[in-house]
Amino acid sequence: MKGLLLNALAMNKPLEMIYLSEKGQFSQRVIVLEEVGDTHIKAFCKLRNQHCFFKLSNILSIRLAKEKRKRVG
Repeated sequence: MKGLLLNALAMNKPLEMIYLSEKGQFSQRVIVLEEVGDTHIKAFCKLRNQHCFFKLSNILSIRLAKEKRKRVG
């Protein structure tokens, strides 16, 4: 996972993740990374429209976000 995070940070690519909050709630989010640490990441969360910190151990799934294609015609 660390390699994916560092690559997305370097390329400024958005990520889709499923996250488990400290309160036990699941959420699906699209984020843009700002910092990658040993135990946390800092990212701009498009769901909340704000900067957030996420514990790496609470990330259940993460991948590069699918790019939206523009229709021609």
